[in-house]
Amino acid sequence: DEGFEFRFNCFGAGEIKDFFAAEMTAILGEKFYFGGVVSGAEKEKALNEADIFLLPSRYGEGLPMAMLEAMAARCVVVVSEMASIGAVVKDGVNGFTVEPQNVPQLVGKLKSLLSGEKDWESLRENARTTIQQNFALSDYIKKLEKFYTEIKS
Repeated sequence: DEGFEFRFNCFGAGEIKDFFAAEMTAILGEKFYFGGVVSGAEKEKALNEADIFLLPSRYGEGLPMAMLEAMAARCVVVVSEMASIGAVVKDGVNGFTVEPQNVPQLVGKLKSLLSGEKDWESLRENARTTIQQNFALSDYIKKLEKFYTEIKS
């Protein structure tokens, strides 16, 4: 504890969720909340209330939809460098990447954020802009139409 004010809200499911929730509650007490699986308005509310989105994974995540949704909601993402994530998250520009299972690196990135070393507003805006420019629904629909037109021809 280095004096940082935070609340750790965790969402999702998995084999060790009960163990994880119990361990984090024992460590953080009232600063930890486990919400389980959320969707729809509840998920939107959770993302809109979040400042930081963590996805430290040791498994190939491909391109996680949850990360894209968090970026669209202007969360600063801190994610493991895997698969397609590096094509979207530019370290220090629109979020942060860490090596899988590198806890000291993850802690360092979080400390730099919480201590105010990084420009939160630029990171948040760059995250949203990345999604708007590369993952807009209208662009996706155009790409699908082009794809199906080419197949049909």
